[in-house]
Amino acid sequence: MLHDPDFAFIDEATRAKVKDSYDRGIDCTLKCQLTVDGKFTAWAQQYDAEKMVPVKARAFELEGLAAGESSAILGMFMDIQNPSEPIRQAVHAGAEWFESVKITGKKLEKRDGDIFVVDDPAAEPMWSRFYEIGTNRPFFVGRDGIKKYDVSEIEKERRLGYAWLRPFWGADVAKKYADWKLKYPK
Repeated sequence: MLHDPDFAFIDEATRAKVKDSYDRGIDCTLKCQLTVDGKFTAWAQQYDAEKMVPVKARAFELEGLAAGESSAILGMFMDIQNPSEPIRQAVHAGAEWFESVKITGKKLEKRDGDIFVVDDPAAEPMWSRFYEIGTNRPFFVGRDGIKKYDVSEIEKERRLGYAWLRPFWGADVAKKYADWKLKYPK
């Protein structure tokens, strides 16, 4: 980015500040990758700014591993040219986590103004919005803030109004990782 011709107008002092901020941001992001039983997993949706531990946000956003944010972080890391060893380790660990928590043989079906999780052996893999830290169990939360393990147990408004199950690590990201790991094997 700093060598992109579109940013040629930026003076060296500003470039140095940008690089320092960027490097600190990457370092912070690496430190936020959660470890469970000594193994790197994924990232939470939000963290306490001082303690750097996962915390809840809105009532239906409890602390947990977040597939959407983790996929975006891994995608960003895979865009870095000549990534450091910590970034390489983070990407490989994150990809392994995604593989370990994917939901197969299920799909979302919309009918009668609602959504349902139904069996479909041919369905593309999908991932839960949140996973319980320590168990990797998918969970869902309504406006009451109570964790449930079946999306049908939360109110319809939350089932329809939030991305609970999606292809967060879809074919495009999986392909990007497949290409990336050829350049940067474990």
